[in-house]
Amino acid sequence: MGKRRERKRLGEKYCVISGESMSRLARNPIKIPDGVEVQISDSSAIRVKGPLGELTTKFPGVVKIGKENDAVVFKKTENSNFADAMLGTSASIVK
Repeated sequence: MGKRRERKRLGEKYCVISGESMSRLARNPIKIPDGVEVQISDSSAIRVKGPLGELTTKFPGVVKIGKENDAVVFKKTENSNFADAMLGTSASIVK
């Protein structure tokens, strides 16, 4: 086997063992700028209203959205590939 295939396998093992397969974008809270209003309902639906317009969207149940201080935080409710994918997608949509 080539070195690429071995590296990929080692990387997969590392992610599975350490459990660190969380989206880099979702790790950090998203700061809420001045003049922007954020409402969270059911911990999976979010409404953001600001000077540029309004965004209302609902995310799958594997993503839990919360508000801490002046920031929006994202957590996953289960440990699966789908949850990892939706966590990063949700954070990028809101950002």
